[in-house]
Amino acid sequence: MGRTRKNDSVIVLIVELCAELPWWVSLVLGAALYFVFGHLRQGAQVMLQPIFFACQLGVPLACVIGAIVSAVRRRKRRQHFDRVAANPEQDSLQQMSWRDFEVLVGEAFRLQGYEVEENGGGGPDGGIDLVLWQGGQKHIVQCKRWKTYRVGPEIVREQYGIMTAIGADGAVIVTSGHFTEAAKQFARNLPIRLIDGPELRRLIAQVQAKRSQTSSAQKVGQAKSTTTAKAPRSTKFTPIEPELLVEPGLAGTPAIAPEPSCPRCQQTMVLRTAKMGSMAGKSFWGCSTFPACRGTRPYPA
Repeated sequence: MGRTRKNDSVIVLIVELCAELPWWVSLVLGAALYFVFGHLRQGAQVMLQPIFFACQLGVPLACVIGAIVSAVRRRKRRQHFDRVAANPEQDSLQQMSWRDFEVLVGEAFRLQGYEVEENGGGGPDGGIDLVLWQGGQKHIVQCKRWKTYRVGPEIVREQYGIMTAIGADGAVIVTSGHFTEAAKQFARNLPIRLIDGPELRRLIAQVQAKRSQTSSAQKVGQAKSTTTAKAPRSTKFTPIEPELLVEPGLAGTPAIAPEPSCPRCQQTMVLRTAKMGSMAGKSFWGCSTFPACRGTRPYPA
């Protein structure tokens, strides 16, 4: 949530609060408060009725304004994400501002089903740019839009300290550049996910592909519903094509495979390749929420 000034009025604070909520939540909240203040006004003393009347009109109006701001922001985030996804070959990550980079990263996680809190603003963020929530678990995110500098272990160590201090379940560090081997080694056995520039581009491409597939499936479903309404029902089953997966670590190597569910948390699994141990070089299914969940299945499942 953006930082507020001490001299902000109550109405301004309500607008800013509602702007951080989904637009439809702000509208529902505004409608509910309209009836609440109306009920309070009817039972209040005569001298208090003008105050409740002003609240009945002003507070819901602030909620509506906040809903509009929320919808505009969401649309801009989505358009920003689409522009980057549409130009995967261009070095667009290096050209955007640090704020646009944070917005891009937040939208990438939001489109994966995470609830995203943005620190935003221009002041110190305490090492936390985003907070991710999913399944009751909290993960903190720090974004580093550095053109050439490689993120070293000191940044990872700092993030681990912040994660431990606030009791977060995990941490994510995202950079438009790269991580040093020392940084990767430090984070290897910790609940810290490191995402460099190339992996972020792959993540954006996968999210965009999944969005396109979902949109296509919805259009097919609508077309089938229209056809079913006009024609007798058929018992013939048409299977949906399996999703095109890209194995992490093997960029550009697609594999057609069904996605099993995680045996621990029931989330979708992704195809991974073991880097160490007796299974080195072999494929296996890993939970998509790793490191929050470390569920695995053999490949093929």
